[in-house]
Amino acid sequence: MASVGNSTQEPFADLYGDSDWIYSVTGSFSYIVCVIGLLANTWVICVLLCKLGLKTAGNMYILNLAIADDLFLAGLALQAAYQITEVWHFGEFLCRAALAFDGLNMYASAFFVTALSIERYMAVSRSSRARLHRKRRQAAAVSVIIWVISILAAIPTLLASYYITNTREDYICITTFSNFGEPGVEFWNQAFITYNFVLGLCVPLLVSCFCYGMLIVQMRQVSMRNDAGADVKRVTRIVTGVVVVFFLCWAPFYLVRMILVYNPSLMYWSGKPFVFELSLCFTYINSCVNPFIYALISEKFRENLPCLALRGRGYISGKRTAVCDRNSTALTDIHRNSVITNNDSS
Repeated sequence: MASVGNSTQEPFADLYGDSDWIYSVTGSFSYIVCVIGLLANTWVICVLLCKLGLKTAGNMYILNLAIADDLFLAGLALQAAYQITEVWHFGEFLCRAALAFDGLNMYASAFFVTALSIERYMAVSRSSRARLHRKRRQAAAVSVIIWVISILAAIPTLLASYYITNTREDYICITTFSNFGEPGVEFWNQAFITYNFVLGLCVPLLVSCFCYGMLIVQMRQVSMRNDAGADVKRVTRIVTGVVVVFFLCWAPFYLVRMILVYNPSLMYWSGKPFVFELSLCFTYINSCVNPFIYALISEKFRENLPCLALRGRGYISGKRTAVCDRNSTALTDIHRNSVITNNDSS
């Protein structure tokens, strides 16, 4: 049975009947991630919309990243049921919709993480171009462009989605290139996986590495120039955490697929389902981990944690925080930390 999560169309048929337990475990894990991720990302969306605002590009991109993860997680429950039962019970429309949102989330997440890296570099550079870029209107326009590009990038996934019956006359939901004609299924599999690898991992990774290389140089200058350098570092740590976790979660998945698709002999390897599904679980984790990064690093996000969850806890990370106090103020928040100087009105 091929997995469908996060554009995870496994390019090989599973030849081992005794691997069903792997899919059951993955499906059960998906339910857990779905619940935690939906609650956490919805909390981030509410905090940004109702508390911190969207006056900076960083907040705008974080909001869109949370929306992309929520869109994927909303369909993860269907995919989890499919992984456990190996039968798609939800009809052709939801089959194609689930696969399309898979691909959309994969690209949108990568592109918004890249946008965050670029925004951090441009923010620290303090150039007039950076201040223009970080205005809300420009950030909203960039977000729309990213969504459009993500939709276009996901079209091959939609074209290769099929709702068909298997040998047991059960309906399954898969991505296959068997109807694409010449030069054959193996070629189209390799082309599709390579396309995903380059667009979803290589390009974002190269751009992010370049931005962070330049950012290291800029940060040294900013931190010595004024006290705002400390605030810049706090926001930069948040973005850095999101970027690093994204690539750590997605790199194994992309690499496993590239190795499998260019080594067809591995389709007979009994460990293939386990390795593939394990790399898949890391991508699921990425869809719900970002809110915890915000809460760990940003005081302002911690201040907006539900009071019930922190009732009676007066200290977090060694510092006193009035989480449930309406009059509490924080020196660091993701809204104010996105500016470099007190005179920056972006």
